[in-house]
Amino acid sequence: MAEAPDTGTGDSKSSEDLAPQRELVDYFYLLLERLWIIVICLIGAGVFAQYQLSRTPETFRAASTIEVERDLRAAGDITEERRRTLQTDMVAVIAQKLSLDSLFHSVTARPEFSALLPDPAAVPAEEYEAARQALAREMNMWTSVTMRPRSTLIDIETIYTDPNLARHVIEGMLVEFDKLGSSNRAGESNANLEFLTKELERIRKNLSDSEKSLVIYKDALRIREEIQKSETKVREMEQEYLEKWPPLVQEKSNLEQLQQSFIEELRRITDSSETEYAFWNEHAGQMAALNGQDLISYQLRTAEARNNMLNRDFQTESELYDSLLSQVKRGGVEIEFEQSEFKIVQPPYTFPQPIGPVPVKFYIRYGILGLGGGFLIAFLLGLMDSTVRRIEDVERISNSPVFSVVPKSGKMKTIPLDSASQAAESFRTLRASLLLSSKDAKTIVITSSTPGEGKSTISCNLAATIATQGEKVLLIDLDLRRPVIHNYLGLDATRNGVNDCLAGRSYVEDVIQPCDRVPGLDVMTAGQMRFKDRLPDDAKIGQLLEHLGQRYERIILDTAPVLVVSDTLLMAKHVDAVCMVFGMVKTPRKALLRALTLLSKNETYPIGIVSNFMPQRKAFGQYGYYYSYSGGGYGAYS
Repeated sequence: MAEAPDTGTGDSKSSEDLAPQRELVDYFYLLLERLWIIVICLIGAGVFAQYQLSRTPETFRAASTIEVERDLRAAGDITEERRRTLQTDMVAVIAQKLSLDSLFHSVTARPEFSALLPDPAAVPAEEYEAARQALAREMNMWTSVTMRPRSTLIDIETIYTDPNLARHVIEGMLVEFDKLGSSNRAGESNANLEFLTKELERIRKNLSDSEKSLVIYKDALRIREEIQKSETKVREMEQEYLEKWPPLVQEKSNLEQLQQSFIEELRRITDSSETEYAFWNEHAGQMAALNGQDLISYQLRTAEARNNMLNRDFQTESELYDSLLSQVKRGGVEIEFEQSEFKIVQPPYTFPQPIGPVPVKFYIRYGILGLGGGFLIAFLLGLMDSTVRRIEDVERISNSPVFSVVPKSGKMKTIPLDSASQAAESFRTLRASLLLSSKDAKTIVITSSTPGEGKSTISCNLAATIATQGEKVLLIDLDLRRPVIHNYLGLDATRNGVNDCLAGRSYVEDVIQPCDRVPGLDVMTAGQMRFKDRLPDDAKIGQLLEHLGQRYERIILDTAPVLVVSDTLLMAKHVDAVCMVFGMVKTPRKALLRALTLLSKNETYPIGIVSNFMPQRKAFGQYGYYYSYSGGGYGAYS
């Protein structure tokens, strides 16, 4: 009997434990075997690229170059780095203005573009304005404005299907921008002259206030000098004479009068202008913390410092006033603002040859999309693939060796096989593996997980291969619900078989048929399955196999799929070995796992696996193809 392999715990492996993990090479094969999907996507991308190329009109390029002209002399004496920064900012501002939708909106009013707009007399004003705005946005998309590095040059390019209109767009841009600049410059000139006039008035008022304050400060400083002299005399007299000496008392009285006069002058200064009031008000907090001689000393020092400050400001504003007045009188400011912002270095022109469409770009763009889409589809289909892809994974799932890898071939049903073919070699390998694995096994069950995995074909060819090696072999078709052995070997389908023998309607000798194609091979077909017949009792099958075992060296039993009916599980208890056929192209992983679990619980675990349907180009390789199968009359298992 075939027993379940020892897992170390006494229990059979669960589906999760048996499930193989994908390795990096699996993902490579996953894409490689679906290369046809990628190829189809690439071909489709190429066809679509050709279609788009045929529908895309030719485009032409028009170009022009302008140079920004702005005199930076008004910036004064600045460093070269600062001058370059100002120049770059100035060019960037002009380039930004050339990209405004409002500029293109002005261009749309030119007669060259009337054909692109509806008739203003035939549509409402709102609709006509909306069309102009839409056309302006399109023109902006056609046009690119680029600054040349480290220069004052700006390149303007327009790409459009009509070469003349492309040139007219740039021409219109330059004309409208120049008009806009002239209008702005005229406004700027008037605004700046008005500003300068107000500035001159402000400076004149400041000079008048400063001059008035300076006169008062002059008197205050004169008193300050007298105070300093009086203080010196008082200190000298105090060192030589008594405090009540009449000249000393008189000098102190004179000092107090001078200090009182200085305070009066300070009051005049704060009342002379708002500026002076604000200045002394800022120092009010500090003076509040002082008294007596300390307060007088602080006021004297502050008055002297403020006088020096006013003198400097008065000199500076006098020079500024004279300069601005001179510029206004000679009209230099107005002339400067009326200068143009740019000059045309290269007038607008159109390239004679079209620049697009470029076929290579179309094919590359859509080729990348097709390639990426193909890889994605192939990868997702591969991830959804539930089949076992490698021989190593079959062995890992079954915990049994793969005895043989049978290639997919349309000649498999030709019995006997050509001895020089790969298929014949695979069955010789299967025979040798069976004998090495279980030399004394006389009765061998060949089964599978689901229908359509080729177990009957394997059974016939294995029996024929063993028979050609000189052994006496009996092949029994115990797939009683769907017998096909008689068709493969060309035997009489109406003749009684094993079912009639088990039902007591025929003797064993009467149902055994020799196979004319293979000497030494006898066959028991399934026979007639009548409506009232029940499945044979497993005890009868055991007795039948024991009886036949005395006459044959090997007995090969072709049984029903494990997941379809329970016949195989009952029969397997009376045989020496179970060998499973696994369809590498057809059977999903879960079906094999479920079949192995049932056999393990039945204590009839297979001694080996036959990997069937391997594509010939990879017949002895490491992977197969994705799963696709139908129920074949039994129902589907996944």
